Amino acid sequence: MKPESTAVGEKNGSTTDQSAVLERLSHLSPEPNPALMEHAKQRAMSVQNRIADKITAFAGSIRADAKRQVIANQQWQTVKEEDKQNEELLNLSNEILKLTKAIHSSTKAGPEGAPLPKS
Repeated sequence: MKPESTAVGEKNGSTTDQSAVLERLSHLSPEPNPALMEHAKQRAMSVQNRIADKITAFAGSIRADAKRQVIANQQWQTVKEEDKQNEELLNLSNEILKLTKAIHSSTKAGPEGAPLPKS
């Protein structure tokens, strides 16, 4: 019986997963698209385009920050709601405990506070 292959290759230390990915991507050209490169060069030559690109990148980062802030605010709201629910549950548990103790003490005593006979 042939031993199962390991995750690490024996010759160059690459994983078999990496080999599979490289094999699937072998038909793709490692060279960038010439049309995209030409467009990038043209944009880089224009001061106005470079400034616009910087503004767009900055605005994108602000948008990401705003999204993170919205998520953080929602998480904080959830924490506050859960804290309120936990406090209400604690109060309810304390009330149940008080009522249970009252019932227990009243069943220990018979009519007019006399202790119940043992069975």
